[in-house]
Amino acid sequence: MRNTRSLLRRLEGGASITAQATLYISVLFACFALVYDMGNVAMVGQMAQSAALIAAEEAAKEVSTSAFKGGQQIHLGEDALARAAEVVAGMLPVAAQGLDIGLREPGGRSVIEVSFRVRASTPILRACFGLQGIDVPVRAAAEPVWGAEGEWR
Repeated sequence: MRNTRSLLRRLEGGASITAQATLYISVLFACFALVYDMGNVAMVGQMAQSAALIAAEEAAKEVSTSAFKGGQQIHLGEDALARAAEVVAGMLPVAAQGLDIGLREPGGRSVIEVSFRVRASTPILRACFGLQGIDVPVRAAAEPVWGAEGEWR
């Protein structure tokens, strides 16, 4: 009888440790999954931000130089959107959605703005919860500058 009680106590203690270990391992796995997936989202966001900035600078090179003849109005050339789209597509591992390029004039300065969205994949969250990815909005701006040699750069 005495051996049975001590054996029962040992089994109960082992079950408790097993349950705790299972819980801790599950929580640890969930934390690693979040770190991995959110790191992937941050990496894609940084790559997209760099691509948007370079695309805005490339689009700034496509400013129509004939715009200065009629006044100080700045207009984008016909190839600005195509050039920005080519830069973004070449720099990103995922497709950009809703690529838009525009010319704004905050405070009297002309600024070329490029904006789009990318979907960063979340493989572990997709496997566990069905989350296909996270949309990351991106926006960057560049100012066209008239160079000493008379060309936009």
